[in-house]
Amino acid sequence: MDICIIGLPKAGKTSIVKVIFNKLNPKQTKMLDSTSRVESYDLKIQNLQFKFYDFPGDYDLNEAPPN
Repeated sequence: MDICIIGLPKAGKTSIVKVIFNKLNPKQTKMLDSTSRVESYDLKIQNLQFKFYDFPGDYDLNEAPPN
């Protein structure tokens, strides 16, 4: 299952992803750089496979989808 994280710039999308997948302390997310390209993360829970895509805030949805 693919899950896309899309929203306005500086809304906290990457911060949420980094806290969940990289175990980053939430207080350290203020120092993160803006996302410049689509990044993906894999998560498996029992028999379910998830793929999260973190999109930059200025991503144009009319562009080609990520590979």
